[in-house]
Amino acid sequence: MTPIPIQVIGDSPNWWLPWIPFVASLVVAVVAFIGVLINNHTNRTAIQAADERNVETLAAAQSNADKSNAEAALREHDKWRRDSVLTIAVSALSVTEEVADSLSPRKIGERTPEEYAEKLANVPAARQKIMMSYHSLMIVSNLPIADKILAADILVFKITHHAKRYFAMLEQENHDEAEKQFELWSVNHAHIASAQSGIISVVRKELDVAQR
Repeated sequence: MTPIPIQVIGDSPNWWLPWIPFVASLVVAVVAFIGVLINNHTNRTAIQAADERNVETLAAAQSNADKSNAEAALREHDKWRRDSVLTIAVSALSVTEEVADSLSPRKIGERTPEEYAEKLANVPAARQKIMMSYHSLMIVSNLPIADKILAADILVFKITHHAKRYFAMLEQENHDEAEKQFELWSVNHAHIASAQSGIISVVRKELDVAQR
């Protein structure tokens, strides 16, 4: 009977050779896994940095937008205020000029006492408009313009008062007092032009209009 040879692996000096491919594959897998981890970490870091840059960019853009909007709102408010001041001042000047023309003592020879009485009856409504301009300017502008409007209204009151007194004295045939009232009427009326110039001057200063 022929004997069967038996190889005892444990006794072979090269027993580890079959494990080389497996160990090599394992090393490659570990290296690849580590590479993936490193790559993922790098990607996350890059993404985080990009996100932070985006946040900073968006914050800067928002800040610039807010600043631009605030500046635009300020310009719009300033334009509204300037337009308001101009409109109110022109209204007061127009009413004052209308009263000055209707109650001009220089036209005493052209108008009857009845015509003057009719125009005097319209003065309270005119003064109410002037005072509306005064109060409006107290809100949207500085005090000097409102003060000039108030000064013009006081002149209108004096003109009206002395004109009424003049015609009343004429009816009573008190010619000396009538002459005195006519003089006061004329003096205050002459100051209207100066009051109007004062209004125009402070409005031009308020609106930063170059003086001529």
